[in-house]
Amino acid sequence: YSASVFQGNVYYLYKAMFEDDGFNDYVFYVASVNPEITRNELKRKKMYDYRVKIVRYLSKEYIKELHTSKYLINNVTFPMNFVKNINQIYINTWHGTPLKCLGKSIKNDPFIIQNITRDFLSIDYLISPNQFTSLILMNDYMIKNIMYGKVLEIGYPRNIIFQNNKYYKEIRYKERLDNKNVILYMPTWRGNACGSKRKVDYISLMEQLLEKLGDSYIIYLKLHPLDRSSRIPHSKLKMVPDNYEIYEFLSVCDILITDYSSVLFDFANAHKKIYLYQFDKDEYFKERGIYKNVDNKIDFPISKNIDELSKQILFDRKKKDNVSKNFEDIFCLKTNNSTKTVI
Repeated sequence: YSASVFQGNVYYLYKAMFEDDGFNDYVFYVASVNPEITRNELKRKKMYDYRVKIVRYLSKEYIKELHTSKYLINNVTFPMNFVKNINQIYINTWHGTPLKCLGKSIKNDPFIIQNITRDFLSIDYLISPNQFTSLILMNDYMIKNIMYGKVLEIGYPRNIIFQNNKYYKEIRYKERLDNKNVILYMPTWRGNACGSKRKVDYISLMEQLLEKLGDSYIIYLKLHPLDRSSRIPHSKLKMVPDNYEIYEFLSVCDILITDYSSVLFDFANAHKKIYLYQFDKDEYFKERGIYKNVDNKIDFPISKNIDELSKQILFDRKKKDNVSKNFEDIFCLKTNNSTKTVI
């Protein structure tokens, strides 16, 4: 995410390599817009030693290492003026199965495609979670039949977390979540490359939902990395603590509420409950555009207001999951560990 946060696929690849003795002689350069915060976080997680160097994003040191490192790993794109040399190996993990349109399919956003297409043409390996994502990236960034690199349709490294009960037990105990129905609300970004953005008071919306659900529920809110809110939420509405990588925390939740975010495809691997709160569906779909061939295959409950959403959650309170076999077969690749395949 342009060095704004260290999480997701790139984080899990780094974690696997850091813990693998086969990488004892490697040096890891981690780009960050806040080097001190990233360094302290990795130290706290015992994922920092003599091999790890944190470099400030777009600094002279960053530019130097970007041009001289043997292996490059990213989940978005590198700066427009970067040209990979022939001896470098570039792995791009991207960051999700798209529901909302990408590339040339996006409406009213003429600048979104240029650097991504350029960047994709220099990739050696593109990690894909499923066939839908592979086809969309190839077509809408116009790289089909001209991209030099190889698409690895092996699932996402970050989804290995849903096969591990370690964080579930540790985090629920530490955060005192026993006997609570834990909800995570992750709305999508409502901005674009041109800078426009519709403002939504997500905190107020979730406070309303909490009032309707009752004391047995607790809601955590995780805003998109490009979103910001300084308002302090209700005591039972919490922001996801900064000391957890987001998928670590996601793995302990019972319910995911999102709208058009690709996180729904990842959380389906956990076999829990997913609800889509699409209060601005018509407006958003008209402005941004969506892939109908993907949307038609999403069969989770959709609500357009808080009253509908609360009733749906309470109606399903005895269910453990609502992920259909059809959805799982299409979007959730049954791979044991894509991280091992990559490294």
